[in-house]
Amino acid sequence: MSVVTRLPRTPSALIRMAVGDLEALEATPGFGIDMTTFLTRMPDGTCAVCLAGASMVRRLDGMDMLTSTKKFGLVPACFPGNEAQLEALDEFRMGNVETGCYSLGLSAPEDHYELTSAGDYTDDPAQFKADMRKLADELEDRGL
Repeated sequence: MSVVTRLPRTPSALIRMAVGDLEALEATPGFGIDMTTFLTRMPDGTCAVCLAGASMVRRLDGMDMLTSTKKFGLVPACFPGNEAQLEALDEFRMGNVETGCYSLGLSAPEDHYELTSAGDYTDDPAQFKADMRKLADELEDRGL
């Protein structure tokens, strides 16, 4: 796992990174995907992560922090300097492009209501990831 100090603040790069992190954890034993929690240790010892939680684990040493603090879960506020990026990922995941951009201190494109909104991960994980990648492409086309 690659530990970085700061996650990207460019929405398209941030989304692409997080989707790659999500895919890596989908294939990692001991992790389950649950878009209703950031990073939570389950009673059976496995961990549940959402899109932002995947980057907490893969990029920000979230598992070490979870273990060392003996907490059952972590939220974006546990990652100073990356809180805005993690919150933005959660907003982008829910189709809230304007709020996601605002979280990063950016103005949303005027046509943000017309951009791709990802479906529910639980219904179709492959489509969710394709939708998130399409959103990243659309944002990149708009300089974000």
